[in-house]
Amino acid sequence: MTAQGIKVLIIGGGIGGLAAGIAMRRAGIDATVFERSTSAQSAGAGTAFVLWNNGMRVLQYLGVVDEIHARASRPLSWFETRTANGDMVWSWCVSDLTRKIGSPYPVGIKRAELHQVLVDAMPEGVLQLGCDCTGFEQDDTGVTAFFKGGRQERGDILIAAQGIRSGIRDQILGPSELRYSGFTLWHTIVDSDHPIVWDGIFRELGAPAVRFKMFPVNDTQAYWSCIAKAPQGAQDPDGRAKEELLRLTAGFMPPTHDLINASDSIHRQDVLGRKATKVWGNGRVTMMGDAVHPTTPMLGQGASQAMEDAVAVTQSLGRNANPVMALREYEMRRMKRAIGVMTTSWRIGQMSMLENPMYTLSIRAQKRLGPLIVKGYQRTISHDATVA
Repeated sequence: MTAQGIKVLIIGGGIGGLAAGIAMRRAGIDATVFERSTSAQSAGAGTAFVLWNNGMRVLQYLGVVDEIHARASRPLSWFETRTANGDMVWSWCVSDLTRKIGSPYPVGIKRAELHQVLVDAMPEGVLQLGCDCTGFEQDDTGVTAFFKGGRQERGDILIAAQGIRSGIRDQILGPSELRYSGFTLWHTIVDSDHPIVWDGIFRELGAPAVRFKMFPVNDTQAYWSCIAKAPQGAQDPDGRAKEELLRLTAGFMPPTHDLINASDSIHRQDVLGRKATKVWGNGRVTMMGDAVHPTTPMLGQGASQAMEDAVAVTQSLGRNANPVMALREYEMRRMKRAIGVMTTSWRIGQMSMLENPMYTLSIRAQKRLGPLIVKGYQRTISHDATVA
């Protein structure tokens, strides 16, 4: 049996699942993506992220990089971390790195735009909507996925790409509690003509137990997010989110308050994760993306890591006649990097919530160790997952 002769069931039509479906179809593998939503549109209102160089390399591999550039921001040129009042902690030139490693230029983009590009790249019939998977059974000859309403699908392998609350993960590993980071995230997208939009700047501002990030998502809009310590499950009273955010960011340099005040709707969610696991699947079943290594937003790598999974599992299937061996190879290939990014992002989040006097000591250390911090970050985003 060759990869072209197997049938792959991908459960979940988010960024990772769509990328896997595209990659496999381009490789001649019969893959179908099953998504529980009845709509092909993304549900991530007010959500955006940076597609750093490693993510852009995957999108180039999938054949959609031009479409991404057409829908996204101008090239990101500069990355900077400052204190709340604007004192530079460390910074680096994104353009220089992009030229050095020869990747497509990184951009900020709305989640909905990335999602739509991937949906549009799917061959007709590959994305099946309204398919809510309730579980699976496997035997020596294949795996069967069960869906609400009684539908069943039989394949050679099954890949869970359902996100952090994956039911297939629970079936493989047993139910487990999500891990609360200790902080919550406010975010949205606003119209803006600030120079960060035109100059392609990614900026992060910090104060004790508060972080505020901003970056462009197209020629006229910017995304901002704010994280701060909060009890799990806490919510803002109606109409009070701006008031709370203006309080948290008192004294932050412009355009922080301009962005907050320009916001029509502000979204809030607790930042959740899971403990790392070295069990990604068994037999004919494996997991990818947030289903197995959910990554907090501190490194901006959640979507890119899921897409790296998509490339890796496709390439492993192309190299192995035995699909079960291919899944184990994929897991071994991806585990060290994906778990490393996941745990580093979690650790950075915890350090970001330091209060004084530890916060002040942390800033002093970051200024002193800036070149090493930059080198580590650049190493993460320079990775090329398309090289088998």
